[in-house]
Amino acid sequence: MIINNLKTAIRNLWKNKLHSAINITGLSVGLAAVMCIAIYLQNEWSFDRFHVQEDQLFRVGMKAFREGALLTDGHVFTPPIGPAMRDELSGVKNYTRYNTMRDAYFSTGEKSLKTEKVSYADSSFFSLFSFPLLEGHADNALAPPNSLVLTESMAMRLFGQAEVVGRTVQLNNGDELKVTAVAADPPVNSHIQFEALISFSTLYRDPQNYMGWNGGEQYITFVQLDENTAPADVEEQLPAFMWRHINEDYAAHNLRLEASLQPLPEIHLKYNPYSSSLRTNLYVIGAMAILILIIACINFINISTARAGQRAMGVGVRKVLGASRISLGKMFLGEAFLLIGIAFFLSLLLVEAVLPFMSGLFGKALHVPAVFQLSTAGGLLLLLVLVGIGAGSYPSLYLASFDAVKTLKGLRNSPGKPRFRKGLVVFQFAISTALIISTLVIAEQLNFIKSKTLGFEKENVVVIPLVGTDVQNKVGALKQVLQQSPQIVGAAACSEVPGRGFTQNGYRPEGMEEPLLIKVVDVDDDYFDLFGLELKEGRLLSANKPGDQQAYLINETLANQLKWERPIGKTIARNGDHTVVGLVKDFHYASLHQPIEPLIVTSSPWQGRFDYLAVKLAAGRLDQGIQATRQAWQKVNANIPMDFRFLDDNLNQIYASEQRLNVAFFWCSGLSIFIALLGIFGLTTYSVEQRRKEIGIRKVLGATVVGVVGLLSKDFLRLVFLSFLIASPMAYYFMENWLTDFAYHIDISWQVFTLSGLMAVVIAFLTVGFLSVKAALANPVDSLRNE
Repeated sequence: MIINNLKTAIRNLWKNKLHSAINITGLSVGLAAVMCIAIYLQNEWSFDRFHVQEDQLFRVGMKAFREGALLTDGHVFTPPIGPAMRDELSGVKNYTRYNTMRDAYFSTGEKSLKTEKVSYADSSFFSLFSFPLLEGHADNALAPPNSLVLTESMAMRLFGQAEVVGRTVQLNNGDELKVTAVAADPPVNSHIQFEALISFSTLYRDPQNYMGWNGGEQYITFVQLDENTAPADVEEQLPAFMWRHINEDYAAHNLRLEASLQPLPEIHLKYNPYSSSLRTNLYVIGAMAILILIIACINFINISTARAGQRAMGVGVRKVLGASRISLGKMFLGEAFLLIGIAFFLSLLLVEAVLPFMSGLFGKALHVPAVFQLSTAGGLLLLLVLVGIGAGSYPSLYLASFDAVKTLKGLRNSPGKPRFRKGLVVFQFAISTALIISTLVIAEQLNFIKSKTLGFEKENVVVIPLVGTDVQNKVGALKQVLQQSPQIVGAAACSEVPGRGFTQNGYRPEGMEEPLLIKVVDVDDDYFDLFGLELKEGRLLSANKPGDQQAYLINETLANQLKWERPIGKTIARNGDHTVVGLVKDFHYASLHQPIEPLIVTSSPWQGRFDYLAVKLAAGRLDQGIQATRQAWQKVNANIPMDFRFLDDNLNQIYASEQRLNVAFFWCSGLSIFIALLGIFGLTTYSVEQRRKEIGIRKVLGATVVGVVGLLSKDFLRLVFLSFLIASPMAYYFMENWLTDFAYHIDISWQVFTLSGLMAVVIAFLTVGFLSVKAALANPVDSLRNE
């Protein structure tokens, strides 16, 4: 019986080659899209789950409150909290700390390389985290001061080999570090990424480092709990713990710090600064994959039920010969599974071809073997069964329900339920139209971001990190050499450049008893000219005025928040009183996701050293300007390579997630339209075949080509228009919610909906119109000769 049903299924598929091809193509494309996106989602959800002790490891989170209002929410704090938690809190077994990643230069002989992923880490780092060591021992690799652990790739870059334990490296032309271990490169699904780790004990050798409870917030702490300890039991002890160490002093200023435990496997998707937007994007992308698969399944159902009339006689004969409804249902469901199985196999080939493109789209190294791993085989099999049941059940049950007597008498001439099929077509195009609208809205928002006036000049600006005290001390000499070149418009030193946000400190403005956390940037005299910042009142800071080392500039937002109508002459206290000498017009120094916040501008960087040099190149001669900058750099810093980025590129990176989402929407909307059009193509082909004689009679009676095309097209175009009416409010609702992630965003315009509707109508009409014109131009004699 099974072999006979299989032969029947193959014969039926071959007999209806066009419609079988449409179904297989639509399903294979839909399945491939689902699998590609599923691989990406699995990569995101698997972050940090490779650590052996993942269930016992928790990052210490920290929130700051003033009078109950949340001020900050992060995970960077001062270094003593880890040791104190281990010593004082029941259930805390161990801890490890590392500071925020920073840039550094490593030198070996005449070779010097820059890395952006260097951190100081505790000796317990490799005992808690499961980063394999290729050389060295986890217990003592980071124990002695000036110890260094390199990743395998960094060791290869520096020495040309991975066996480098015992070799020495010079850090920023200063301290000499000894390589004590080589670690495997962190996997892509780890939120902790590093190229080199320096022993944490090295920090205590520099008396200028803040290593106490109050100040120097740049350290990340993880604690390891005892196996039988619940996180809630430790968190119950944290309020009293924080009161003893810091909150008792802060209470006088109405401030309170609240510590919490963040489970390691949840950090990537829940507790990092980017986690909120990432979760939203993952939900959206996952929903798009499901919608594409639904559209493909709808095609299968529509085409199968539309062509049911051709199977009616066979069903009647089988029932007369004793076939039961259940056996017929199994036969037709088997045909559905055969077709879906073929589509599934083709989708695997598509995944192999498309996954490299997906890796570039999502900025992740997604691998084809992940599709074929045993761990994912169960999921793929479940997907196949669900699609088979979802797409094949209704057609199978519908075909098996035919009444044998009526079928053999020819009374069943209208196969399928037109209203049901039309409803599915409307649903298909509603999804596709909603995706088109969403794509256009995201593209318009990204264009708004690119074209919005940020309040500073970003064109032709190169940003050079100043890494190491030797380089920082020579920034004045470097600027003098740069300003001699006609290819250079200007150069300015600063603690941070606009775009990614500035650091913040505690200040007490005049007239206030409580301190405020205010953003701050340190700049030299040329900063305002280079970035084209505007001064509204007062004057700029000047190196020629010794008193300006203690003076401040503030932005409009800070003046408005403090309700200072005349800010010039006011004072702000931090390690003494600082006079406000100028009011700066607001500019977007952070992402457009965030509103402009209060800002202080000073000319006194920490320890008198700036971290960045911004160089403005002459327009139209960027290559020459870069070359001139390199020559100036080598003249001043002969043994250190120059690293740089264009400010525009830095700013674009801020919105990389939205750009990837836009591309994903573009391709998903394209795929959904393609699959939906396959369905309309199949249904139109069937409709033309059913009405061939009617068309012939109409042409004999004088119908024009335009009239016939309108006759065949109007029903489908009505469905497309109805889908547009359904999709528009749905897309508007979701895109309005998405735009709320931006403090500055577009208003969704009616033009977006008009353009989306026209696109859907035109695309559908071209598909239906092609077949309609072909039918209208056919010779009526060919369709009527048998009458």
